[in-house]
Amino acid sequence: MALAFVSHIGALVVRVFLSADSARNWGQMNTPEAPKLIKQIAFSLILVFGFIGTAFADLTPEQQAARDEGLMLYQQHMGVSAIEPLRVAAEAGDRTAQYFLGETLRLNNMFMTAESRKWYEAAAEQGDLFAMLRLSSSSDLCHEMGTCGPHSTNWRSTALALAHERAVQGDVEAMQALFNAGQGLEWLEKAVVVY
Repeated sequence: MALAFVSHIGALVVRVFLSADSARNWGQMNTPEAPKLIKQIAFSLILVFGFIGTAFADLTPEQQAARDEGLMLYQQHMGVSAIEPLRVAAEAGDRTAQYFLGETLRLNNMFMTAESRKWYEAAAEQGDLFAMLRLSSSSDLCHEMGTCGPHSTNWRSTALALAHERAVQGDVEAMQALFNAGQGLEWLEKAVVVY
């Protein structure tokens, strides 16, 4: 259980702070309060999501262990080793594993492949905002290679609408997704206030 808790928290922190889409927004944070704000948000996310650790899919103990191992390997930048454990949980329907399997495959190939798109879409269809945003990213090399898929432009509007709906209800992860989508620093600030 402790490993599951740590893996889930680490996965969320990775998603929040190492997201390629959010990197563009960090330039907005050139204020003396920025480091404090980042720490407050990280602490809030740890507290908010820490208590829901493994509630996303009904996994067997073996699938949960594979998910935890895959997330841990992903966080350690061991993407090749993370693929198979993440695949076990992703095939069982775990939304987080599906997202991170897609992310691992994309990062290992340096662009979104048909397989990584498959896993992002599986996570997005379960409401994963970060998967939707990744599918709608216009900066991926898949656009040049023609592998992005026909629905990539629709995911952004779906993600924004769903994120706004969830954010209004106090969903901190939705607020982070809005910030990552370039909807303004105020969403990051609201995430701290909400918690």
